[in-house]
Amino acid sequence: MLASSRKPRPPGRYRADSMAVTACLVLLAVVLAALASQGTIALIVAGAVAFYVLMLALVGRERTAVFTLMAAFATAPMYKGLAPSASSLVTATDGLVALGVLLLAPSLFNKRIEVPGLFAFGVTVVFVMSSIASVASPEPAKSYLTMILWLGVMAGLPAVFAIWRPSDVVFDLLCWCYVFGHMVSFGYAMYYGPSNQGRYGGLATHPNYFAQGGLITFCVLLYLLYRHRTWLVRIVIVGAGAVCGATIYLSGSRAAMVVAAVLILMIPVVERSAIMGFLYAIGGALFVIAIPILVDISGETSSLGRLVGGSSSGFSDQARELGQQSGIERFLSQPFIGTGLIDLFEIHNMYLEIAAAIGVFGLAAYLCVIFVFARPLFSDVPHRRLLYVAWAFIGFGATVPGFYDRSIWLPLALGAVAVMEYRRTTPWFLSERPSGTPPTALAPAGAAPRKADR
Repeated sequence: MLASSRKPRPPGRYRADSMAVTACLVLLAVVLAALASQGTIALIVAGAVAFYVLMLALVGRERTAVFTLMAAFATAPMYKGLAPSASSLVTATDGLVALGVLLLAPSLFNKRIEVPGLFAFGVTVVFVMSSIASVASPEPAKSYLTMILWLGVMAGLPAVFAIWRPSDVVFDLLCWCYVFGHMVSFGYAMYYGPSNQGRYGGLATHPNYFAQGGLITFCVLLYLLYRHRTWLVRIVIVGAGAVCGATIYLSGSRAAMVVAAVLILMIPVVERSAIMGFLYAIGGALFVIAIPILVDISGETSSLGRLVGGSSSGFSDQARELGQQSGIERFLSQPFIGTGLIDLFEIHNMYLEIAAAIGVFGLAAYLCVIFVFARPLFSDVPHRRLLYVAWAFIGFGATVPGFYDRSIWLPLALGAVAVMEYRRTTPWFLSERPSGTPPTALAPAGAAPRKADR
């Protein structure tokens, strides 16, 4: 029998470690007891912390990290609505993500990834231009804080998922948690009804963000639909997809409706299915014929009614026009270095926001980053279908101020796994997968190839 190469630790070291852990637990218990005596909210917080520490002790660090990230994904579709105020820059979802990543950190050490060159270039230029714009900004501290948050979701989160490379089970759990979160928001919308404008907002802070949650959830469901083969699960997925369609319809968001229609038309191209394309063409023709009838039935506050010029869309059009004029003026005042990452919410256009904030070079670099996420959808890598999110982001981003929106970037960052799978099959800038390399070769060790990827 081979002797262990690890040197035995002296008994005194074990006693010291045990005493340190015991001392920390006693100190934590004293702090929580003192906190619990400060009122009902403090008591709830103390109980939650105690439960979390107990879970950490019972199930271990990495499983606790998975549960924490599951909670983050469940709150992501309506994360702004769960914040203390709509103007809060940091939310509960951010805290859950930070805690989950902190627990995962020991598992990420000594692991390396080959970052796509275009992604590294884009992030670097965004960082440089954001730093320059923040220095010249009227409020440098606020601009720098926004920059840190933006780089965290755009570069930090994708790096964590790419290095961690969660198992398919964890991957699916995170996606299902996101779907569950939006279903809760939809249930809230149905219970409390529409706003005074006749539009539904759910737990989001605005009907457009409610529609955005439905749109991104629809993209996540497209991934899950091809992951599961049983009829029961697929019926659940189709039902959840119908809820997403109802979300977009009831929210009154015209942009979300158009982007969802484009995504549906993309499916035959992505899946390379002529039969599906034919069925979609027939369905699309019938829908066009039925538009006048549907508008009469739906009313002016629905997304379809507003799309054809319902009276409730006039105020939104005016607000968007004023915001875009303001954004264009800011961009023209400093087209190369930008005016800083402050006061961008009213612009209502992600691309114009970035151009006004960090200049034309920063916008070009950001588009490089988005392209890295969008391209693998048309490849053969196993997790490519989650990158429908990137294409929804490209379309819907032209109508909302959301370049660091966590409800988009959390599932998109999870898609970094597909980006790395694609990176390993395409060593050059735009080269195709080397001939003879099966896509299932990229699946995790021990995983059986799925029928859709054969």
